[in-house]
Amino acid sequence: HPNVTKAIAAQAGTLTHTSNLFANEHQAPVAESISRLIDAGPGQVLFQNSGAEANEAALKIVRKYQGRGRHGVVSALRSFHGRTLMSLAATGQPEKHEPFQPLPEGFRHVVWNDLDEFEKSLTPEVGGVILEPVQGEGGVNPADIDYLQGVRHLCDERGLLLVLDEIQTGFGRTGRWFGFQAAGISPDVVTMAKGIANGMPVGAIWARDEIAAAFVPGDHGSTFAGQPLALPRRGRPSPNSKPSTLRQLRSGLRQYCGRASNHCRASITFVAEVCSWVLNSTTSASPAARRPTSLASVSTMV
Repeated sequence: HPNVTKAIAAQAGTLTHTSNLFANEHQAPVAESISRLIDAGPGQVLFQNSGAEANEAALKIVRKYQGRGRHGVVSALRSFHGRTLMSLAATGQPEKHEPFQPLPEGFRHVVWNDLDEFEKSLTPEVGGVILEPVQGEGGVNPADIDYLQGVRHLCDERGLLLVLDEIQTGFGRTGRWFGFQAAGISPDVVTMAKGIANGMPVGAIWARDEIAAAFVPGDHGSTFAGQPLALPRRGRPSPNSKPSTLRQLRSGLRQYCGRASNHCRASITFVAEVCSWVLNSTTSASPAARRPTSLASVSTMV
């Protein structure tokens, strides 16, 4: 997009990088925009460079917040959360684990979309859960709404942190700002990356205030995270966009996906199912989806 190109070129002519001991003019507005889009109460944002780094930070904050003895994390079979050692351990694909054994311990993987199996895995040492609202690499598998709501209920009941991996689904890719909003639930931690900055290397983790407070200076950081070149004004979410943006985005996605699914059904003989809950405007929605929002998708240039 020409506005993105101009923003990056202009920023490159002023300041590309500073030590992470210093903030820059872009970080606070972007963090505020992310928090408003998530719309799950007061929270804080920590910038990273990629989705794997964001998930690594999320898994570390679960361990730090819950403490020793509650460091276990449950994830789903066929999930994908990254290629660092800890995010790989959380990934529910055993064939990816073998070349890098031994991986960090404390991770267990349960059948996707099966609430009974999930509940059976919640032994006392489990302190957190990490799930994708729609599995990406696992086969584009949307979670049932009842499943996400049931997981949230069990996390509340057992005092577990619910980490929602929105790296594939965040910033309007499901017709809502974030995939979890289709289920009307609130996360404890959200990870994101791919949709934030129009192709620039930006990841982030959002956590509720009391959870974010578990991290103190030195617990986690990154040399290049949140650098000014990656977050120029026209290449990021803006707090000044029109309330109709989400409705327009959803309408466009419906039209595109409708054409694509019709094409697939007509030309590919082995299509078994077309999953469309992510664009269903009648599904129960989060407060963010019920209220007009003043924020744009990351792809909106204002």
